[in-house]
Amino acid sequence: LKYFEAGRLFEAVEQFKRCAQLWPEHSTPPYNLACCYSVANQLDPAMQYLWAAVERGTAMGELAMIQTFFYHVS
Repeated sequence: LKYFEAGRLFEAVEQFKRCAQLWPEHSTPPYNLACCYSVANQLDPAMQYLWAAVERGTAMGELAMIQTFFYHVS
């Protein structure tokens, strides 16, 4: 999260992708990737990672839809 919070999105994406590989069952890494891509206004990959988080069946994915996309896209 330190890279994301510092606005260093490229480094954040690399770290979150590594986390997604290490913990493929968790929704947090794809949620964080969706946030990075959303902030970078890259909505296609953002939506792909958002749906990956939602498919994992956790509230994190639902929170992402409200918190990230409707805020940034609207």
